[in-house]
Amino acid sequence: MTLEFSQAIQTLNIFEICGVMGFLAYLASFAFLQLGFIDGNGACYPSLKILAAILVLISLTDAFNLAAALTQISFILIGVTGLALRFLGLRRKNWRMRGAAPDEI
Repeated sequence: MTLEFSQAIQTLNIFEICGVMGFLAYLASFAFLQLGFIDGNGACYPSLKILAAILVLISLTDAFNLAAALTQISFILIGVTGLALRFLGLRRKNWRMRGAAPDEI
């Protein structure tokens, strides 16, 4: 490691660490999905996205950015809603994948 990189790592505060961990969670969720390790219709993918959004939102308390905060809040709300619907059994079946019309299901 270069001296500058080593010094930069040592000076990270807790908010920056949360932001980096959030970035890694976003990256991992997308990589796992694309590589077939997780299913986009399962609970793991939205859970990782929610975790990532929470971590990035925590980091934004130190260096606020309105657009980034709105994005993270939206990901959290949409992800939690999707998980709640999934666990309550209220989520619609993916009728397009099966070729059926919504009224046929």
